[in-house]
Amino acid sequence: MEYLLDVTGQKFQRAYVEKVAAAWNRLKITTREQAQKQIEAERSGMNAAKAPGVSTGLPEWYDYKPNTPVSEELLAKALARQKKAAGK
Repeated sequence: MEYLLDVTGQKFQRAYVEKVAAAWNRLKITTREQAQKQIEAERSGMNAAKAPGVSTGLPEWYDYKPNTPVSEELLAKALARQKKAAGK
């Protein structure tokens, strides 16, 4: 409870408390010491207690920006299909 009040600016937000409680339950956190270790791990950015196989980062394709130029012919076909679809 001390942690939650600290994080929320001394405001008790029931939904947030329930989310944290559910997360800690999934991580099998049952003692104050375990909770403090989890808090420290989250604050340091290294979530040591995360579930195996769960990624907390973005997928590799998220930052992918293709450099392939589009041919004028392909662009013209796409625009024609778009106009045709909009006219229906």
